[in-house]
Amino acid sequence: SYEFDTLTTEGCAPYRVDFSNRSSGAIGYLWDFGDGSPISTEENPEHIYPNPGRYKVRLIAVNSGKCNRNDTLFQVVDVFQKTRVDFDVTPQACTHSIDLSNSTPDGTTWKWNFGDGIESEDEQPATHTYLVSGDYDVELIVNPGTLCSDTLSQNISIPLLPEADFSIDVDPCNGTAAASAISSVESLYEWFIDGVKSTEGQSVTLTFPIAGRYEVRLQTT
Repeated sequence: SYEFDTLTTEGCAPYRVDFSNRSSGAIGYLWDFGDGSPISTEENPEHIYPNPGRYKVRLIAVNSGKCNRNDTLFQVVDVFQKTRVDFDVTPQACTHSIDLSNSTPDGTTWKWNFGDGIESEDEQPATHTYLVSGDYDVELIVNPGTLCSDTLSQNISIPLLPEADFSIDVDPCNGTAAASAISSVESLYEWFIDGVKSTEGQSVTLTFPIAGRYEVRLQTT
């Protein structure tokens, strides 16, 4: 009897196949791997398929008492192209958002994990916005759940953003006010009186030339 097995019949290029010859009663073997490579006479050969394709493997079991016509067996091996994930992440300045650029070739399905519990199956999500600052792993899986899927993860840092808040102590008799910005992030502090820039600094003294009602605004960058 003449038969053979492979441990698996499909894989990703370059794909190594280990052939298990379960034939009996033969005195020799001829293996044709279906890809134009030289014939092998090993009993249990291994073979590497460097390129994607469907290959018809033939085993001829040589028996001195037969002409081999009924001793030829075939098995198909499928080799697929493995897609390599490639993408870029660019944080947007002064925001909690990132821009994404997916340059992966030949993918068909996609799974993004942004590290904050949010996922996407879009091939090219334009942006993603985080609710809080911190470090996040952005992960992309191409062709998830398939034989030749691939995964890439990149770590990003979302910085703390300045938030404008201040305290003010007005001296109405002298027409001045002591103002202090309140912030956990080092920033540039700009003070405006009625829309006109007055001064810069975290703690400043504002001067009002005449009596009246004024709008004081703090801008942080």
